[in-house]
Amino acid sequence: MKTVTFIFVSPLLGFVLGSFFMLAVSWIYFRTPPSKVDRRFRRLQLLSAGLYSLVHGGNDAQKTIGIIWMLLIATGYASSIADAPPLWVTSVAAIYRWG
Repeated sequence: MKTVTFIFVSPLLGFVLGSFFMLAVSWIYFRTPPSKVDRRFRRLQLLSAGLYSLVHGGNDAQKTIGIIWMLLIATGYASSIADAPPLWVTSVAAIYRWG
């Protein structure tokens, strides 16, 4: 039930928080010349794009571990989901992530 609730709550929450941050930035830069704002936002955009790429790619290793672990359980090579994935699975996922 929590998942279904947040399917509807998360877009509304995102809209409200996004609107709040947009208004806050508008008020902060209200009397600043456009050239100065543009220069600051270009630098911040590079930083945010780099951080977004890092975080987005960081989730790939967990997905890879999940897929391999699910296949090991389905084929009978792993006894149960309560066990931890073997070291070689996490190693391969880490190599895949940084490769």
